[in-house]
Amino acid sequence: GTHTLSVSISTVNGMPDEYAADNTTTCTFTVPDERFARRVICEEYSGFWCGFCPRGMVGMELMKEAHPDRFIAIAVHGGDALEVPSDSAYTYAPLISRFSGAPSCAIGRRLQGDPFYDIATLYQLESSTENHIAYNMTAEWNDDASAILCHATIFSDQDLTNANLNAAFVLVEDSITGHGYYQTNYYSSNSQNYSGPFYGWEDKAYITTDVMFMDIARGCFPSFEGTTLFEGDMKAMQEYT
Repeated sequence: GTHTLSVSISTVNGMPDEYAADNTTTCTFTVPDERFARRVICEEYSGFWCGFCPRGMVGMELMKEAHPDRFIAIAVHGGDALEVPSDSAYTYAPLISRFSGAPSCAIGRRLQGDPFYDIATLYQLESSTENHIAYNMTAEWNDDASAILCHATIFSDQDLTNANLNAAFVLVEDSITGHGYYQTNYYSSNSQNYSGPFYGWEDKAYITTDVMFMDIARGCFPSFEGTTLFEGDMKAMQEYT
C-alpha cells in the first residue's frame, strides 16, 4: 500500500537542536505486493533471412540475464522453417503484420521498437505501469500426455466493474539447432555491413549454422487473441479460478 511517513530530528550530535523549525519532513512511499509484480512479455520478430536479427537475439539474452524473474522472451519467426504456420488457428501472423521489418519487438502488445536498441527503455516503461491484477498459473500434462492443462487463479487489489480479462498461452521451445537451421549474419567480419565486434557474432560466418535458437514460439493458444479468463464484476482480493 501507499503510506505517509514523517521524519523528525530530535538531536544534533547528541544535543538538542536550537532551531527546530526545519527538523521535520514528510513523504509518501509505496510498499508493493510481490503478487502484483508486473512481468514484461516481449514478443520479438525474427527470421533466418534477417541479417540484423542477431542483435535481436543478443538483446533478448541480455534482458533475460538482467531481469531473470521479470522479463519473458518469445521469439516469433517469420518466413523460415521456424514460423508458426500462417493458416493455423495458433498462428502469429497478426503480430508479424504489425511490423515493417525485422528485428522488431512488441512489449505487452502495446509498445514497439528495436529488441536491442530500444528494449531497456521499453522494459522500464512497461514495468513502471501500475498493475492491479495478480495472476498465477500452473500447468501439467493430462493423463495420456496429449494436452497441457492450465489452471489460472486471478484477483484484483481493488473492486472492478465490468472487468474483461483475457490471456493467450504461448508454447515455446529452446535449444533448436542442427541441419537446416542457419542465420544470416551482417555482424560477421566477412560481411560488407561489418562495423566492428558485436558479442562474438563477428567470429561467425556470414551465413552461419553456429547458432542455437532460444524461446522460439511454436504456437499461441487458443489463438493470437487468446481466451476469456473472466468477465463481470470483481471484488477486491477475492480469488477467481
